[in-house]
Amino acid sequence: MAMMKALMLISHERSITQIKYNLDGDLLFSVSKSPPAMVWRTDTGMRIGTYEIGEKASIYCLDINNDTTRLVTGSAGNTIRLWDCETGACLQTVTTQTSVRTCEFSSDGQTIFYTTDAQRKQSPELAILTLKQFEDGAFDYIAQTHITDSKVTAAKWGPFDQNIITGHEDGSLRFYQADISAKRVQVLKSEPIHKRAVTDLKMTDDKLFCLSASKDFTVKLSTSDTLETVKTLTTDRPVNAAAISSLRNHVILGGGQEAKDVTTTQYAKIEARIFHLVYEQEIGRVKGHFGPINTLAFQPDGRGYSSGGEDGVIRMHKFPESYYDFEFDRFKFDK
Repeated sequence: MAMMKALMLISHERSITQIKYNLDGDLLFSVSKSPPAMVWRTDTGMRIGTYEIGEKASIYCLDINNDTTRLVTGSAGNTIRLWDCETGACLQTVTTQTSVRTCEFSSDGQTIFYTTDAQRKQSPELAILTLKQFEDGAFDYIAQTHITDSKVTAAKWGPFDQNIITGHEDGSLRFYQADISAKRVQVLKSEPIHKRAVTDLKMTDDKLFCLSASKDFTVKLSTSDTLETVKTLTTDRPVNAAAISSLRNHVILGGGQEAKDVTTTQYAKIEARIFHLVYEQEIGRVKGHFGPINTLAFQPDGRGYSSGGEDGVIRMHKFPESYYDFEFDRFKFDK
């Protein structure tokens, strides 16, 4: 594949924690360890807005509903906030016992879940509430549970938004289902998919499969109902983030050595790497960041991707025409 030029989005002062495209792919939202949350145009790379959080705590997670009217963010300041995407106004704030690690809208945008970290004597929490409850400030959760063993490091809605799949610090993936009548969330299945902490979790468009990245140097594709591993991509470095294309059978991985070790070794291994998902082979690498990659997102149409790094920079890539002409030759790559 030909060289790719990137738009460099530079406004965050500290490392990027998550980026996400809206459904139309014309906007990219980002958060970092230094507020505020930001929104960028994907055609020009211009920053067009910020969401002023009013505190200095790191923002760990974000999500946007499908019509790009609402944004939700979770922070280390023990808050989850709801925003008006257009005006940048904070509509509501929920105070939690500990840092909010993950959050996501359901497909219809009417329900939100979030998870929190373990801190001091507080155990991690998984909670579900409706958008109307959030907007009205009536925080009567649909379902809620405390996780007593291993904290949640990544989480996504499963098929039909009827369950939640979580990745954990102990390397396991778990399948949670809400019992609305009892107002609790119960785990139905748990599988030790990875040997070290899960760092990222993505779903295919049909939500039949989930892609999990881990510090154990692997990315695995598992079925979302049985959590059975069907594909394994193996690297030579910890993987912090992964994303799956909606256009081709390609997965992009990012990570590298811990930031504190980057300057002490000759080769930090911080490129983004593109793999063919079916054949489990690497087909390309993209350089650019000056530190480990923390977060990755494919454009919804699969024609580009963005990466956010420990260096505080977001790199927005468009694939060249040669990318669409590229055909994988298994025998060539097996040599």
